[in-house]
Amino acid sequence: MLSGLSAGYSALKIRMKIRQDFVSNSSSTSFVIALKGEFTKDNFFKAMGISNKMLFPSLFEEMFKVINRKKQTVKKFLADSHYDTFDDFMDSNEFTDKEIAFIKQCQKDKWHVFIGEFENQCYDFMLEWYLCYTSFIVMGDDIFFGKHRDQI
Repeated sequence: MLSGLSAGYSALKIRMKIRQDFVSNSSSTSFVIALKGEFTKDNFFKAMGISNKMLFPSLFEEMFKVINRKKQTVKKFLADSHYDTFDDFMDSNEFTDKEIAFIKQCQKDKWHVFIGEFENQCYDFMLEWYLCYTSFIVMGDDIFFGKHRDQI
């Protein structure tokens, strides 16, 4: 038993993955965002339920700036990537069937759909670094915003 642990707690088990192939400190991960209206700060805030009365409003301002800077149209993203189709992209990034169906409906309904990549080497934008390592899905009446897989 480790010293300093309170009664009732057992020693921690620590597991570590060791990579034996190429290791890089650089990482990026793709995200999808779709808005019913134009991609503006006001529309993004409204769809996400963000108000200036929330704690840390500047954090959400920064999130919008990062997304706005990183987003590309689906057509442009696919042209610059190794994916042949949007379906290939969605499947390889582990989106669920429900999420894929939702995004396809957004496209049919003429929502503004974008794909982008968060990177972990953006030291000016620590929020981007955080988003790069976090999996999340937001599905609402006016928005889809999500990413699953960390690509290293």
